[in-house]
Amino acid sequence: MQVGETLLVPEKTAFKKADNFQLKISEGQLQKLYQGLMKYDLLNPDKTSFQDFENALTKDWDTHNSKIHFKMDGPSSREFYEFLSATFPNDMTIKDFFIYSGVVLRADEKKYKYNTLKNSPTRTPVSKQNVALVNIFKRMS
Repeated sequence: MQVGETLLVPEKTAFKKADNFQLKISEGQLQKLYQGLMKYDLLNPDKTSFQDFENALTKDWDTHNSKIHFKMDGPSSREFYEFLSATFPNDMTIKDFFIYSGVVLRADEKKYKYNTLKNSPTRTPVSKQNVALVNIFKRMS
């Protein structure tokens, strides 16, 4: 290398996290999931249409204004996330689902609190909605 020459160092590329849930789910499966949540009164039907549900779960978060308004407490919501992740494997974390996405809300239209979700299995090993969630996700297979 000569004096005055510049050394070209390749730029470090930062890992880009996905801006969606990357779920491998068909429209039929989405409909079954939505109908199951409605049947057990786990979604707010006035604020979460099927189109909102589909957009929130399948599209990039910043390309729509759709939200999912759950009618579930923290432990039940965490179980939903666990069932969803097990049924439709993906790289999404609980933080991606509830915190980073901004598309999954509580009944009071606020975001879930991460610590409540993270610690819920130690306080409530089986949620209030466990039977309903088991029944809903049984239909997915």
